[in-house]
This record gives sequence, structure tokens and C-alpha cells, in this order.
Amino acid sequence: AGNPFTAWADRIFHQLSDLNKLINVNFGPGHVDTSPDMERDSFNLNKLIIAVTAVGKVHVLHSRGGRLVCSRLIAGIKPLDTGRYQVHATRTSSHYPLAPTLVILASSLDGTKTILTALNPLECSLEYSTKYPARLMQAQLAPLEDEDYSKILVLLTNDKKVHTFPPHSSLVSIPLFFTVLEDQVLTGYRVTGATVEETWSTRLRGETVLGVTTKDPNDSVYSQGRALGDRSVLHKYINPNVMAVALEGYDKGQVDVLVFDMVTGGQIYSARHKQYGAPVHLLLAENWLLYHLWNSKLRRYEVVVVEFYLKTPSNTSAFSSLESQYEVTSIQQSYISTSPLHALETTTTLRSITNRAILFAETGGRIAIIPKALMDPRRPTKPTAADKMEGLIPYSPQITVPPISYLTFNKTLLDIRGMTTGVTGLESTSILFAYGTDLFFTRVTPAKTFDMLNEDFDYTFIGLVLVGLCLATIFTHAMADNKALNKKWK
Repeated sequence: AGNPFTAWADRIFHQLSDLNKLINVNFGPGHVDTSPDMERDSFNLNKLIIAVTAVGKVHVLHSRGGRLVCSRLIAGIKPLDTGRYQVHATRTSSHYPLAPTLVILASSLDGTKTILTALNPLECSLEYSTKYPARLMQAQLAPLEDEDYSKILVLLTNDKKVHTFPPHSSLVSIPLFFTVLEDQVLTGYRVTGATVEETWSTRLRGETVLGVTTKDPNDSVYSQGRALGDRSVLHKYINPNVMAVALEGYDKGQVDVLVFDMVTGGQIYSARHKQYGAPVHLLLAENWLLYHLWNSKLRRYEVVVVEFYLKTPSNTSAFSSLESQYEVTSIQQSYISTSPLHALETTTTLRSITNRAILFAETGGRIAIIPKALMDPRRPTKPTAADKMEGLIPYSPQITVPPISYLTFNKTLLDIRGMTTGVTGLESTSILFAYGTDLFFTRVTPAKTFDMLNEDFDYTFIGLVLVGLCLATIFTHAMADNKALNKKWK
């Protein structure tokens, strides 16, 4: 248990801070931002969007209307070797009066050093900056917090040294696993404190890496199994430590897709597509892999969906790549896509109860939303009674996108470079941010707003009904009392 005196002192300090804010708002010079859209809403729909440009300028935008909250130029930086900056939120705004902290990892202009910059995203004020004399290999947030409620960011540089942020944080004692891809060699490292140990290494047999993707570390899974129409269950292979790699083979017109476990280095899945080529877009979520590629023989784009299941059910819901060896089986199906893509993403919700949908950013500047059920590898050509009971849709080779499925409506987005999705306080609602030459933000409801009342809901009518029911209850209760009294007098 904590020190009672410390807890009492923190409470007094917070209350005095609230009193100071109240005085400044009502009687002070008005420098405190009290705009309603900067306050947390009931459904957690208002968000701050952090965007970093190629020249190193940080823009903080509000999701409601795209208002610029603040901006700051970080001089002397450029994107990492992956072509992007890494942005990590080590502390959120939930720990008032402690300010939220945003960490940006970048490369120096000569490409030999790693620059770490910590900002307060509400004001874009600089909190901390340092330079490491080596290139960044990988960084990840450890599942630990320091005494100031800040998550510990662990960095691994190419000189095999471990660094942490906040800088005063002690080295993480629990083992962390890093996977690094360099020169088509995939290497796994185990980091414990300041010790870096190479655990496995695999040379990828291919000419060019066409794409790499991993799971979202915050991805949640609602159900561990899938109930079938015959009342049996397919147990999902829920491994949060997987990564998918697409390679152009040594033979011209060949694409290899591989799935690895990043902890052990074991290969879970492999597929070879002959007479296929770039561009290739990969997407991993739950127990499935989805990728979009070009069929050079038939001159068309195709989408391949692979779902992974366990041959024998697991006895625990907590997955561990180290403790158990799982026998995995896969189910695969391909579909014809109607358009080339810039990016591929999936919707995500707080508990993943809502059915997922796939987001396609087409090169024509539109973003389409397609239910994941239409890209189910188990769609039958001739549905049986069990298939109909399960709700499987009959197989159709082509995925058509109706006009109402475009989230951009009549707008055209120029040069979409990527998309990201996030959760809200509503299980039915996910948020989408697409970036490129144009910026686009919207809410996505794959299964409609089943947890919200419609805007045209008749509150007056339901209020009158409730009042009428209350009056009827009182009247009938009085009648019952009178009837019981009259019965006793007889």
C-alpha cells in the first residue's frame, strides 16, 4: 500500500491546482484554454491528431474541424531508415496536473545518429531532447510505468545498446523482444536490462522486400473461437507477436508471403504466387492476414485472405510464444479487386465486439469500406444448411464496392500515403485518419450506431409514455388498496 501522507498531499495539491485554474478562468488574464472542444467528451470522440512532416514540423490538429492547436519545427532531423518518424505517446492527459508527453524518434541529417524529442502536445512546448550516437534499430513501449505515470520507451540502437525514456527511468528488468530487418536478414533480439542477446536470425530468400507489417499492439480480440453451423468451434490462433513479409522472388514475376513469430523466429505460414508482382499491401489483425497484389498474368488486382486456427484447442486464453508450441492450420481464399490501392487498414473498436470492416484507399482518391464478412475465406460455393445457419455468404469471385460504401462521398483525396484507425468510447464507432497531400478524418460505424439513439428519436413521446405509466401505476395501486380494504369490511 502507498504512503497515506503522500496520497493526502497529492490530493491537496490537485485541489489547489483546480482552484487556481478556476480563479484564472474567472478573474485572470484568460490565458487558460477553456474552449469546449479541448475538453474530454462523454464518448471520447474528440481527439488530438499528431502529424509530423518530412522536414520535421510537428502539427497538432483537433479532430473536430481540423483546427490547428499548435505547431513546432524540430530542426536538424529527417525520417528514419523506414522513411517515417516514430511517434509514441508515453503519457496521456488522464494524469492531471501532469502534462501529456509525446516522443518523436528521428534520424540526424547525416543518418548516423538517432534524435529523441519529447513534447507537450497541448502546447508543443519542448520537454526533453537528446541525441544517441547510433542508428535506431527498433523502439517499443514497455508494459510498465514510472512513478510519474509515464510509460517507459525502450530503444535499441545498432551499436547493440539499450536506452530508455524517461531518461531517469531504470532499465526494464522484464525481457523484451525486438525484431529487426536489415539487408533482407530478419534478426530477433532478447533485451533484459542492458543485456542484448541475439536469439534467432533468418535470411529471407528473395530479391526485394515489397512490404512488412505487424499487428497493432493494442489490438483486442473479443472471442477466442468461431462457432460453426454444426455447433462445433474453430479455435483462433491469436498470436500478438506475428509479422508478415512480402518478397519479390529471384524468379521474375514471383511474390512470396511469409508470416513469422517475432519471439521465436518460427515460420507460421508461407505462400508463393507465380506471375504476380508489386505493389503489395499487407494487413494483420486478430487471427487473419489480408494482402492486396497485382496478378500480371490476368492483368488484375487480387485480395488474398488467410485465417489461422489451432488444430487442438488451447487450455489458456493467455498466449505465450515461449511456453507452448501450437499446431496451426490455415484457410485461404482469393478475390478480385476492382482498383489499385495506396493503403490498406481495418477498423478497430474498444472491445472488438463490432464486426470488422476493411478500408481500401484507392489510387483514385477514394476510401471504400467493405465488411470483413465479404472477404471470409470460408465462403462456400454451394452453401449447406450448416453454412446458412452460420450466416456464411455464398462465394463470389469479385468484390464490388457500391457507391454508398465510399467514406469520402464526392471528395477526392490526393496522394494518400497511409491510414490509421483508433477506438472511441462507443463500441460501435471507430475513427479514421488518412494522410497524404490531403488530410481526411471521419467516424466509421461498420455495424451502424447500435449503442446510440438516433438523432430523430422522439424524446417527448417517450417522456409522455413514461409519465403516463407512472400515473397509471399510482392509480392502479390506489384502486388495489381500496379493493383490498372493501374486501376486508365484507
